[in-house]
Amino acid sequence: MPHGESNDDSEGKAVLAAIKTQQEKLNNNEFRTVGELLASGTHCRNHGGDYSLCVSNNQIRNEVAALFEAQRKLGNKHASETFEQQYLECLTWQKSVTDHDEIIYSKVGPCTYSKQEKRAADSCLSSEMCKAFESICHVTYVDSNGVEGKLPPDIKQRAIDVWFSPTALPKNKDCKVKYSDLRSWLKAELCIGDDFFFKGVERDDENSKEPFKPSRWRNQRKQLSPSLMLSMRNNRHLADGIDSALTYASSKESLRHQLDELPLSEVDIEELCSLSYSSRLYSGYGTRSLKALDLLIESFESDEVSTLAEAEKASGLLSLRQSSSTEKGFTLPPYIAFDPTCTNPVVLRVMGQVRKVINACIAEYGPFDEVHIELARELKQSAKEKDAILKSNNRTNKNREILRKKLAEELSCDENSIPFKLLEKVELWDQQDGRDLYVDEPIQYERLISDDTYCEIDHILPYSRTCDDSRMNKILVLQKSNQDKRESTPFEWMSATGDWDNFKLRILRLAHYPQKKKQRLLNTDLAEKQPEFIARNLNDTRYASVATKRYIEEYLTFKGNSKSRHVVAVAGGATAALRNAWGIRKDRSEDNLHHAVDASIIAACDESTVIAIAKASERKALTPKGKRKELFSRTEPWQDFANEVLSRKEHIIPSFMTDHKVSGRIFEDTVYRFDGYNEAGTKGILTVTKEGESKSKPSGNYVIRDDGSAVIPDGLAFLRLWWDPAFKVKGKEPGCYIPEPVFLSDLPRAFDCDYIPLIAPPQKDKNPERSGTALAKSYAAKSQSSCSAMTPS
Repeated sequence: MPHGESNDDSEGKAVLAAIKTQQEKLNNNEFRTVGELLASGTHCRNHGGDYSLCVSNNQIRNEVAALFEAQRKLGNKHASETFEQQYLECLTWQKSVTDHDEIIYSKVGPCTYSKQEKRAADSCLSSEMCKAFESICHVTYVDSNGVEGKLPPDIKQRAIDVWFSPTALPKNKDCKVKYSDLRSWLKAELCIGDDFFFKGVERDDENSKEPFKPSRWRNQRKQLSPSLMLSMRNNRHLADGIDSALTYASSKESLRHQLDELPLSEVDIEELCSLSYSSRLYSGYGTRSLKALDLLIESFESDEVSTLAEAEKASGLLSLRQSSSTEKGFTLPPYIAFDPTCTNPVVLRVMGQVRKVINACIAEYGPFDEVHIELARELKQSAKEKDAILKSNNRTNKNREILRKKLAEELSCDENSIPFKLLEKVELWDQQDGRDLYVDEPIQYERLISDDTYCEIDHILPYSRTCDDSRMNKILVLQKSNQDKRESTPFEWMSATGDWDNFKLRILRLAHYPQKKKQRLLNTDLAEKQPEFIARNLNDTRYASVATKRYIEEYLTFKGNSKSRHVVAVAGGATAALRNAWGIRKDRSEDNLHHAVDASIIAACDESTVIAIAKASERKALTPKGKRKELFSRTEPWQDFANEVLSRKEHIIPSFMTDHKVSGRIFEDTVYRFDGYNEAGTKGILTVTKEGESKSKPSGNYVIRDDGSAVIPDGLAFLRLWWDPAFKVKGKEPGCYIPEPVFLSDLPRAFDCDYIPLIAPPQKDKNPERSGTALAKSYAAKSQSSCSAMTPS
């Protein structure tokens, strides 16, 4: 059992319950020792969540004592008490966990800002407070005029004080700060109305959603005494020392050794040793040292600082980070040099492949000018995110199938003939309660599904100016509304017509409309922030992508130094836009060559290309159908790029990473006992014993091993072709190749002269003399008389 696990550990409980059951059986004198107890069972190991065969160290010691005592009674002069003690010492020896913890800690890398300082434990109070400050500083509210604002310093500090309260608060025992709390505080602080929303948060979620959750501090508040929590809150350096010890230690002995160096009483130490120090709450190290975290928190507590960048600048850490650059070269070192704390096998394997490919390309073609990367969504998402996305996709697909059937009935057509665009229009119609939100006019459902020109899907913020083709930027409008709006934002269009105030009021009153769409509909500053919108939609800012980007940037020397950016983490939406525009279809189930096509698209994906495609998409509706292909072909990197990519794809041989997992025949074969031959003498009798029951079966496909046991080698070794010059096929010249399957069990006998080949006829033949059996006998006779009767190929 892992040391220090909390009482809510279900696996630990199952182990303890099994040990208790074993002890009860021993106490009832059913068995003398655990060895006798286990020998009476039907299976010898635990399987899949079954811990019934677990025993304690004391039970094993008692078993050893019973064995030695029995040997002494039988007169075994070697079973002395001295030998028994020596045996127990060897049996129960454990490597010093303190040495193990020191080795693990020695691998912790340096701080981002200073190579002389080690990274702090991710669970320490300073680290959690710094994350809390970053999160609360990110909170943005949008007022009724569409103007964005940040939380005042007093509210930010109030949130920090609630989150890190040493004791439970009245009517708020978990010390939560929800968005609904921030709304109440903002209304009281700024004396504003209720007609504002938080950026990226639905109004319905405000009562449950928090900007930040100090999980480790909350856990300690529930388990530790108020006096110790108060001491830790008043002395952050003491709290950091305690949390660092909990992260460092893997045993109670090691934890006590670390805590003894802190100003703590024996009562405090015993209390801290009861925490689940081997759980995920106390695992891993961040990227900043304790000194850097101190400077950042001090800067965040200033009223003038509202972002991490400002905190870095105010504390002087920005200049330190910029000056502590790594020596670059023309090859990538192992990823562990960039992030020594990374133990995720998936990340290490992927980064290992990235390094291998990049170094091989540099060796072949020389230094790069640029590197474009796009990470698979699976790598960038946590298990929880993957599960949520999968459920959402399944729900969407199910609803679309229902909608497709409904439309097929209403239009009296086949389900497969319903275009995706119509499904999208009906989904938006339903989301908007059947109204054009721009002009507040109803959209007739019957005409929507029957007249393709009646309504259009519009990009709220013009695609040509934002490169945003996401669902949250789409709205269903009447054709005239779309034509009148053109490439303007709702604010730019309606400010010119004088309808902006009424429109804004209508949008703010929408109760269950997605908040992200509201935010786009009420945007007033696209003209000023257009480059930010484009960068956001073209660049992948997820942690995994940014980490990969930094890994390459930090160690690789590029050929040209004139560019401001040499490594670009491309967003998946941007490459999808290029693929659709150039007519390159992607079918993952077809083959593995779509990865080569992906690489070509990613390499061609830059800001100017995506913007050109966005502008071409806006002109698509005004362009005759016959010329639309030409419209998008002008955006290709060079003439006929798409066709060239597709034609060259066929000449690529995909490679696969070698599977190094422990497996293979030695781990998968069932070993049989060979019990001779059947009565006909044609097959061997193989017997296997499982759970006390023996089963036998005849087999002709087996190999007897040197120890007399037998295995059934599963699989075809190769096909041997025999040329028979006398074999005739109607309408063809005499002579034919006859394939002979050679199985693994036929080796090495298949190469002996007396081996009888099992030859199958090349086609069905009703003549019994030309049947497969007759052929086999015929060729067997030939091969026995002369091995050269048929020529093998």
